[in-house]
Amino acid sequence: MAETVQFTEAEEYLTRGAALYKNEKYEEALDCYLKAEKADPKNINVYFKEGEAYVMLEKYEEAAKTFKKIILLDKNNGLAYFHLGNTAFLADNPMEGREMYAKAIKCGYATYQVYFNLATYFEQEGEYDEAIKNYNKAIVRDPFVPEAKLRKAEIYINTGRTEQAVQALDDLIETNPDVFEGYHYKFILLAQAEEWTRAQTVLETALKLFPDDDGFIFDKILLYEKQEKFDEALQIIEEQIKDNPHRDYIKEKAKIYLAIGKKDEAVKMLEDIRADKENFDDESRYFLMNIYESDKNDEAASKCADEIVEYGAQSPYYFPAVYMRAEALNRLSGGKDTSMYEEAQKILRSYSTVYAERTDLFIYRALCYNRLGNYVRAKEMAEYVLTLDPKSGEAHMALADMYRRQGDTAHAEEEQKLAVSLSPNLSTLMSSN
Repeated sequence: MAETVQFTEAEEYLTRGAALYKNEKYEEALDCYLKAEKADPKNINVYFKEGEAYVMLEKYEEAAKTFKKIILLDKNNGLAYFHLGNTAFLADNPMEGREMYAKAIKCGYATYQVYFNLATYFEQEGEYDEAIKNYNKAIVRDPFVPEAKLRKAEIYINTGRTEQAVQALDDLIETNPDVFEGYHYKFILLAQAEEWTRAQTVLETALKLFPDDDGFIFDKILLYEKQEKFDEALQIIEEQIKDNPHRDYIKEKAKIYLAIGKKDEAVKMLEDIRADKENFDDESRYFLMNIYESDKNDEAASKCADEIVEYGAQSPYYFPAVYMRAEALNRLSGGKDTSMYEEAQKILRSYSTVYAERTDLFIYRALCYNRLGNYVRAKEMAEYVLTLDPKSGEAHMALADMYRRQGDTAHAEEEQKLAVSLSPNLSTLMSSN
């Protein structure tokens, strides 16, 4: 006869609580943990489980009190300090969270997750160098977990440190060859730098590992596009459309048709996508909006802009559409009605107050102020952008527009030359204005 295992009363309640917790019945699990605490108030594991249940119920103050009971029993329990740090961050008390993490590390709980969480906090606060330091510490603790390396690479990419980004991605690929983002980001960086041979090598490796991944198929199409090998890009697209007539491939085909001068065919493809009301596609409307705007078809451009604006700020094309709608409606009025610029300004101002690092919002605000004749405010917006990003061609474009409207040709030409030198793609836009 098998020997019967004897459990304490506290262990029995912990077992029940664990089953309830697993089934997301947190109130009921907490009730079991509280009974376990009553049965064995010196059982540290009880307090960990109880605190976790409080966290899931978003009762952070009670969770903190519970984790502190562990410290009373074991003053050097690093895991308890780690939980206290997590609870503090969840309760929107980051300074206490950092303090608790520091105590966890001092007590020997210097784990991957502690440093990863700290790095995430610093990244959210815009303290990128501190974030990278902590991601590095996380990587040392566990070099085979990909998230820290990927986040580190993304910081380098977003802050324009290309070589460091490529090195971080190489490290990621070496230890985690099955993580597709490493190849994708490295390919994008090399393609942007026009290092075609290296980009091609990365892509070929990725396609061997992920032969059916749509992302890498698109990367190959983009590689051909950037090299202006449009026939090769179209051949891949046609092969994909045969088996998978997905609108993303059709949109890419439309982009190529625009590049090779087949505008009417491109518009037809984009309008077909737009006609599908059940599957709203903001990107196709954005391209159509710009095509119609360049053709001076302001009525059609304003309708596309309206649809994007109505769709909402979740669209990456929302803010361009807010501004372009004002432009189109102003032209439709013969330049007499500037009320839409006032409306656009209100929308842009509300979002730029929340997202003060979004330079594009301030550029659009500067252009609106130019149209409204408020040149003092227009200059303020452009200069703020240049403080954040001294190499912003768009800010100099806004200043050139401002001076031109004031009749200061010399300064307008000076700002225009500077804008184009910083962002060559602005030359077409500025000449059309």
